[in-house]
Parts: sequence; structure tokens; C-alpha cells
Amino acid sequence: MKGRKAKAVIAGLVVLCLVSMSLLGIIWHREGYTRKVLIKLGLTTEKDPTRDHNALLGWQASLESMNYKADVAFFGDSITKNNRWQDYFPGIAVCNLGYSGDTVAGLLERTGMVRAVNPDKVFILIGVNNMGKGRYLENLSEGYRQLVDQLREDLPQAQLYMVSILPTCPPSDVSNQQILEANQMIQALAAELDIPYIDTHSQFVDGQGQLVEAYTKDGVHLSQQGKDLLAQCLAPYVGDEAYVPHPASAGEQDDG
Repeated sequence: MKGRKAKAVIAGLVVLCLVSMSLLGIIWHREGYTRKVLIKLGLTTEKDPTRDHNALLGWQASLESMNYKADVAFFGDSITKNNRWQDYFPGIAVCNLGYSGDTVAGLLERTGMVRAVNPDKVFILIGVNNMGKGRYLENLSEGYRQLVDQLREDLPQAQLYMVSILPTCPPSDVSNQQILEANQMIQALAAELDIPYIDTHSQFVDGQGQLVEAYTKDGVHLSQQGKDLLAQCLAPYVGDEAYVPHPASAGEQDDG
């Protein structure tokens, strides 16, 4: 009799423990503690509340429905977005896939947009928004590698280009030392993956290792002079014959 009671007590305790663990797991998940721990360890990043995922899905759906064939796609953040690339290369089909605030992880979520326009060349301009975050070099390297793998799977005939991160200057507090380290990593990764690396950084940096003030409006985003220079740096890879320097139609575009 005592043995049966003991077994019943033990069984009850086991069930109670299992139920308690299940409840704790549900609470842990709902409160987002797993993600918080991963963020603390630098294994993932905070979700950007300004990132409109529904709008991005709509953007991709629109591109897919247009059946548009691009010669060149520029894939990046606001520095990409704010340049009117078609004005610099009017003789070819250009698609600007820049999105403000984007990171390499953000580009990985948007590879369907590149696939939708099926470009012959893809210029990847990303990284400044990765600076200053936990394990930024590891995240940038791992993310870049995954991004290239996905683009190559989706677009096996496309030529990819990895473009350096541009320097910054005050009032931006993004570290130029981190940018140098990131560019060294990107260049080494490009060599490993057999992808052309385009050094734009050296054309924008001053004697103090900062972004030339004339090329920027806020320490990160480019002035019209800076936009002209960036297009000039990429022109030999896009195709010099398609390039129109300093087009009057480019104008200032201050989207941020």
C-alpha cells in the first residue's frame, strides 16, 4: 500500500513538474525571453520597428507582377535608395532596391525582389547600419555569405559585386575604425567567393580617415557631389558606355 502511495506521489510530482515547465516555456516564449537572450549573445538583432514588412511584401509582389527585366540592380540601404541610378545610366534598365535603415540581414529577407527583376548584374552596397551592434563583424560576415549563397542560387547567371562601406564623419557616431575592419572582411570574403570587390571607400575618405564633408549632408548620407562620385566609382563595372556623369535630372533627393 505504501509503495503504491509513494508511486502515486512521485507520478503526481512528475506531472506537476511537466505542467509547470510547459507553462514557464509558454511565458518565456510570449515574453520574448529567448530572442532577448539571443540578442544579448549577439546571435540575432532587434527587430526594427520602422521596418514595414507588409509594405516590403507588397513591393516584391509588385515587382513580380510587372515582369520587369533589369540589366542592373543596386541592392542596399538608404545610400543606395537616395541615388537616382537610372539618371546616371539612362541607356540600360536599372532597378533601385535600396531601403532606408537596411542591414545585411534585411537584404537577406529581400532577395526575392532581386530575383523578381532577374538582373544581369547586382551591386551589393550594405553594412553601415550593421556597425556598432553586437558581433557586428561576425554578423556581417555570416550574413554576407548567406546573402551571396541565396543570390547565386536564385540568379546563377548574374554577376555579383561587393561594394565597400563608405566612411562617416560627425555628427555621425559610426566608428570609422569599425568600417575599416568591416571592409577588410568584405574584401577577403569577396576574394574567397570569387566576387569582384569595389573599393569606393578610398575615394570618399579624407586625411583624417573620415568622410569628406563636401560629399555628405549629415555625416552618413551623400550630398549630390557624393552621389555623383559614387556613380562614377561604379560606372566601370556597370559599363562606361552607359554612364552619364553629373546628369541634370539627378537633383537632390533627401529621403534620409
